[in-house]
Amino acid sequence: MKRFLAIAALLFCLALPAHATTRYVAQSSGTFSGGSSCNGQTAISIATFNALGSYTAGDLYYFCGAITTPPVINGSGTSGNVVTFKWDTGARISVAYGQIIDINGASAYLLFDGGIPCGPGTSCYTVESSNLTGYASGQAGIIEATANGSSLAHQNTSTQAFWGCNGCHDIEIRNLIIRNLYQHTSTTDVTNSADTGNFVFQCASGSASGCVAGTLSIHDSAIHDTGNAISIEKNSSNIVKLYNLEMWRNNWEVENSGDGTRTLFIYGNHWHDAANWDTTTDAFHHNGVHNYMNTSSDSLGFYVYNNIVDGNWGSCCATANFLFTEDAPPASSYVFNNVILQSCTGLNTEPANQEYTVNSGAGKHFYNNTFLGCSTTASNVDAVDLYGTSQVWENNAVQGYGQYVVTGSSATFSTLDYNIYGLIGTSGNPPWQCGATGYSSFSTWQSGCSADTHGQKVSNIDVSATTGVPTSGSPLIGAAANLTSLCSGNLVPLCQDAAGNARPSTGPWTAGALNYGTTPITPGTAIPLLSIP
Repeated sequence: MKRFLAIAALLFCLALPAHATTRYVAQSSGTFSGGSSCNGQTAISIATFNALGSYTAGDLYYFCGAITTPPVINGSGTSGNVVTFKWDTGARISVAYGQIIDINGASAYLLFDGGIPCGPGTSCYTVESSNLTGYASGQAGIIEATANGSSLAHQNTSTQAFWGCNGCHDIEIRNLIIRNLYQHTSTTDVTNSADTGNFVFQCASGSASGCVAGTLSIHDSAIHDTGNAISIEKNSSNIVKLYNLEMWRNNWEVENSGDGTRTLFIYGNHWHDAANWDTTTDAFHHNGVHNYMNTSSDSLGFYVYNNIVDGNWGSCCATANFLFTEDAPPASSYVFNNVILQSCTGLNTEPANQEYTVNSGAGKHFYNNTFLGCSTTASNVDAVDLYGTSQVWENNAVQGYGQYVVTGSSATFSTLDYNIYGLIGTSGNPPWQCGATGYSSFSTWQSGCSADTHGQKVSNIDVSATTGVPTSGSPLIGAAANLTSLCSGNLVPLCQDAAGNARPSTGPWTAGALNYGTTPITPGTAIPLLSIP
């Protein structure tokens, strides 16, 4: 009987779920001194961590102090019970160059948390902007390379913060500083693939699966001095959310390309200052988002909204854009409430800075964006080039560009109306172009391109030069169509302006991204966000 009870007790224990544990990981094992959560704890070495065969769902691993050996992820959590990797106060993963955190194949349900929000408007970003290579109080957890770049010891083209995703899914990356993966500081540095090989995260087209069904979320982080920072190439029914990111000194912020279905939400970000990637031979073109998918129908949705783009994007490059789309543009594309403030310094007569370019595809929608260029700066700068069919260009406000709108010869529009155009730049080109025909007057644009029946050409759109907020008496106020009927599902944020203020449910809207009287959104200010359905 006693033997039976002993066996029964053993079987009962074996049937119990494994208990999640908290562990502390440092470069070397032993009692750790420093930080906050790690202080006084017994830490395992990074070598021991890398040799773990698996994790228990709900496990918590603290990274402690300076870790110089790249971590390897050897397991997964479960839905609703993730495995968390958290940077303790002052912790950093620091390598000279090379691949850093190995996702290691089909890992899933993982959370990487730097501990302190570091997106737009945060004190963490303020501290980091003054300590691009240093370690100061108030910084979030850090992932960095220390010796990779134009004038540094290495010019490696595969230095990557997170790599090795092959079938990975349901990964969240937040509250981190990811920096200096490639410090491009010379106009003579044309290192091949310095832009495309150095990134923060990649759903790689060359892998068997890339990112698969589930959600990839990267948010509330500061990302600077890397190549093409976030690379979404191969997906399968994946949702990607990129928001509250402060991104600067990167050649591209987001790449959306390759094969596989995906839905992207890109919102509440501040992108600025890519001039450090200029070269004398135009080796790199700078973009906020670069779309070049293989098949447009692979996209289940593309939503880009409430972003601020400003700063100096360079003076060398034939393309330097907020949103550059070519090949097979995403289907179901919606771009709204973005504020594009062109730098008025450092421009020459060539670059097409901070424009929208859509070369083909159907069903692109542009609502309530503000483009504020530099009317006194000579440059061949277009606010928007529109190529494709069944497009919508509505309720936008444009001023100070060499050309307002250029449409392709085969472009068609579901709606091209209610847009307000102010001061023109000094490029010498006609302000509007429909196919091969340029139009110097608003009336000929209206008649020749069947455009902007309810639009206006005004002497000045009267908005703040630093925020894009309309001033009292601005012609943008009450000049736009009411789009309340569109505000459902993923387009709910359209019924608020870029600062989170409600637009009227009845009566006309204000053109552009911001209502009159709103609290200005200045660069580095957090943008209020709505949750995504």
